[in-house]
Amino acid sequence: MYFYSTASRRVLPKMDPRKDFKFFLARAKVCQVYREALQEASAFTDPEVRDSMRDLIREQFRVFRPVRQDWTLDLDRIDYELALIRKQINMLKELRDRVA
Repeated sequence: MYFYSTASRRVLPKMDPRKDFKFFLARAKVCQVYREALQEASAFTDPEVRDSMRDLIREQFRVFRPVRQDWTLDLDRIDYELALIRKQINMLKELRDRVA
């Protein structure tokens, strides 16, 4: 009597060797800042301003999309770009506070 299935088991796809634990931590950090930026943009009451802010944020985060297949993970560059974006998020907060 078998306690496990004898049917063919599903094979997990091979993981890209360039994607290690640091990759997933960096990705989580980028996603967190992206969500924070979108929340700040959605706080504007004017729909046109809100849409233009969303487009601006999407354009700023285009840096994190891998352009080539041989893209390597550069944590220093990611941290630098996130620092620049966080500065702009703080500027958005100040702008929103002045307008409101």
